[in-house]
Amino acid sequence: MSLLPRVITLPGHLVRRFWWASTARPLGPAAKSMALSHLTPAEQRLFLAMDVSDQRHHVQVARRFVDEVGQDVPRAWVAAALLHDVGKRVCGLGTVGRVVATLLPFGRRGDGPIGRYHRHEPIGASMLLSAGSDPDTVALVGHWPEAPSRPAVALKRADDL
Repeated sequence: MSLLPRVITLPGHLVRRFWWASTARPLGPAAKSMALSHLTPAEQRLFLAMDVSDQRHHVQVARRFVDEVGQDVPRAWVAAALLHDVGKRVCGLGTVGRVVATLLPFGRRGDGPIGRYHRHEPIGASMLLSAGSDPDTVALVGHWPEAPSRPAVALKRADDL
């Protein structure tokens, strides 16, 4: 599989994400209510601890995910969409730091902020395990092999737009 498509689209993706993060406003009541209605109390605390821009991104991804999978999607799957990047919260990088970490070819395996950023999926899965989340939520966020394949593909597609 070639990395060329990712290399070509990455700069545009980073510019869009930087703009999104820089201009984000708090969620409106309807968006916040929709998000919290799909989360357990412990998951709600994790969601509400995220930056405003991350909350908005997660709601946007969850809406695209539900549009693709269907309205009768299990709560645990929507929770995964709403928390898919929750592990990024502990990396300690702001918007600019995340852009730089995405572009840097080094530091990805260490225990510092860049390493934690690049390991945000297993970190997020661990956070959700500690929160008592549904096994499907944990597996989807952690990109575990036992994650249900249909929602895993739909979640990746919803996040990549």
